[in-house]
Amino acid sequence: MDLQLAGKRVLITGASKGIGLACAVAFAREGADPILVARDDAALHQATAAIREQTGRGAQAVALDLALPGAAEKLAKDTGPIDVLVNNAGAVPGGALDQVQDERWRAGWDLKVHGYINLARHYYPAMRARPVDRQLQADLVEQVREDFPGFRPVALKTDVAPITLTPDEQFVIDRHDQIVIGAGCSGHAFKFSPLLGRLLADLATGGSVPEDARRWRLDRPGLRESTRTGAISVDA
Repeated sequence: MDLQLAGKRVLITGASKGIGLACAVAFAREGADPILVARDDAALHQATAAIREQTGRGAQAVALDLALPGAAEKLAKDTGPIDVLVNNAGAVPGGALDQVQDERWRAGWDLKVHGYINLARHYYPAMRARPVDRQLQADLVEQVREDFPGFRPVALKTDVAPITLTPDEQFVIDRHDQIVIGAGCSGHAFKFSPLLGRLLADLATGGSVPEDARRWRLDRPGLRESTRTGAISVDA
């Protein structure tokens, strides 16, 4: 299948290794021109060399820490228009729940969630202003119909999915009277699903929030007073 990516400029963050580098290689094999962004300049140049060796295509490397203030704006200005944006930068801090400090959690999620939003805000307006390639849309629909019989080849609805966070950007895992509450999970709860599932199951069967998860209780100081009555106030 020809994805019609030849000559497309594809910007990939966190691209010096792992998933980011794998994406860059895949796009290069389709004839696209990858732009690799990461903090480690040496690792970036190793990545571009690997892409050239595996695909025969060159790739641009941009050494930049996207966690720094103004980094997204600088990147958008330096790289110019792009056709595809792959947000991949960021890593969840490792360690036990009671060992990882709040500052490390916040730094990790700042880049992994808010960093993605900031970068998209800088590139999306120019992308949206471009004329839609109706022929490409038709070709993709036909390809989906051919490759996946029985699938609906067109989207029923296209919309923006908001990220729902509590005021202190932590989960809410607690019980209020007979109601078990699990909230504030948008964007990253899937990574904690085994832990959150166990906590919620314990609450539903009469247990209580363990000491090392009290930071997620409904009555914690980080939530506004109104949220302590069971009506969870969230910012989207």
